[in-house]
Amino acid sequence: MALDLDPGTAALGNPRLIAAIVAEMDGGAIPFQRFMELALYHPEFGYYRRRGRIGRQGDFLTSPAIHPMFGWAVAGWCRVVWERLGRPAPFTIFEPGAGEGFLARAVLDWAEGRDPDFARAIRYVALEPHSPGDDPRVEWRVPPVEPVGYGVVVANELFDAFPVRLFEGSPRGPVEIYVRWDGERFVEERGPIATMDDAPTEGRFEVNPGAFPAMVSLCRLVERGAVLVFDYGYPQEELWAPWRTQGTLLCFYRHTAHDDPYIHVASRI
Repeated sequence: MALDLDPGTAALGNPRLIAAIVAEMDGGAIPFQRFMELALYHPEFGYYRRRGRIGRQGDFLTSPAIHPMFGWAVAGWCRVVWERLGRPAPFTIFEPGAGEGFLARAVLDWAEGRDPDFARAIRYVALEPHSPGDDPRVEWRVPPVEPVGYGVVVANELFDAFPVRLFEGSPRGPVEIYVRWDGERFVEERGPIATMDDAPTEGRFEVNPGAFPAMVSLCRLVERGAVLVFDYGYPQEELWAPWRTQGTLLCFYRHTAHDDPYIHVASRI
């Protein structure tokens, strides 16, 4: 099947979501961060409300969906933490952004097959407010949740799904990108100039304002334990390098990466 990557009206995405975004714009423009938030997390039509996003029939793959070996390795690490803490019970494993539960299933299967004592101690809490899985061994919860005495937090590809602020460098400072509807499609316009130390004076770049407070929140979930995060990123000197003029924002549609966030918005496959 040929991929429809043309930015025409037919390729814009879920028409109900587009209508909801346009209604919020109310004839004006909204920051790109808000556009991305609505596209991904709108309570009715957002991309993450849909099941079947991950996998060969979806838009992208993650390590837990490819093979349970990733989850087995995580389970082994969790058991090491559990043993170093004195083998407490319960031992809570929090997984924010657990999706449909690929990682949870692999971790619990490994524990049941390799160490029954560890398996009995586990309380697995999946923090997934959008399209939770159905494994009965897992507590499917919506944040916020109460912190626990002993446990770990495991997050796989969580931070790269946070809505970001989009900027364009200028000699006067970084200009924030806004999005509006021109009657046929989403288009960009330049917003206010932001104050930001050491920001690039040319090219585009993103800022993830939710990353630091989210990490603080994850660390507060356990009084004694550890946090393990898998994600993608660069140190600031590489992220804001002069040769990186288009930032790192990428979209995925049917396993094809592209850089136009204004097409296939929460598309249905």
